[in-house]
Amino acid sequence: MKPNKSIDIESMYDYHFDVFGIRVKDDYEYKESVELEEGIILDFDKNDVPVALEILDASKIFDVPDKQYLSNRGPVRMSICITDELISLEVEVKVVIHNSRDIKTMDSSAINNIHAPAMKKDLASV
Repeated sequence: MKPNKSIDIESMYDYHFDVFGIRVKDDYEYKESVELEEGIILDFDKNDVPVALEILDASKIFDVPDKQYLSNRGPVRMSICITDELISLEVEVKVVIHNSRDIKTMDSSAINNIHAPAMKKDLASV
């Protein structure tokens, strides 16, 4: 993966378990996961690059009135910023609620205790 370039991702949603996931489309070798906060887990590859995200209780975190809106979502965008001290991310999901388009966002951050290298990544579904 190239640094500071938009990377294609795919998103998935499990209605039954209310779990939203995002992962890069390129193949990668998993290394470790970091729980940024309860129910928000970011995966890194062997090169310490963020490659996947899992959000538990997603309908509550994205504040949608019903889980069905995450099942029928539009494009997804995720921005990740890593400094020596902090791992931060922002996720935007486009949904249609009661025939009105809306963008639901989620922000999370945690201390960079895995010593991931500083970087900024923008990931987007097409």
